[in-house]
Amino acid sequence: MTFKTALLALLLTVPALALSQAQGGPPAGGPPGGRGMGAARMYDPATVVTVSGSVVAENRVARGNGHAGVHLILNTSDGQIPVHLGPASWVDGQTLKIATGDEVTVKGSRTTFNDKPVLIAETISKGGSTLVLRDPRGVPAWRGQGQGQGPRAGGK
Repeated sequence: MTFKTALLALLLTVPALALSQAQGGPPAGGPPGGRGMGAARMYDPATVVTVSGSVVAENRVARGNGHAGVHLILNTSDGQIPVHLGPASWVDGQTLKIATGDEVTVKGSRTTFNDKPVLIAETISKGGSTLVLRDPRGVPAWRGQGQGQGPRAGGK
């Protein structure tokens, strides 16, 4: 391989890898169907639980590059737990709106983030409507691979 060919290959590969990482694709040599960055990578189908409670707060957490994630604080019978929903730009575009004081049911992966227990939401339901955030494997809906593009009536 000539120097020019190697340089061209490098110039074409690096942006593709960067774009893959930014879009939540698998890292080079990683498992297919990578689930993205941050909390999304920690989704574990083996730890899925369903909890109900009252939303006591909504937080917008900066993720860099002008992006923010939506986190809820849910007051359950077992105490408060942070719930990671997804990117604010995607969550805000959905029909189902969640506000402080709402009674909701969240199905998601119970895990630890920054040494604290959290729930990474797969679905969130309110008043007979369900917003699907991730598929059962944890693949985010905003990545174009998940199941819901918005709320659906009823269901789990």
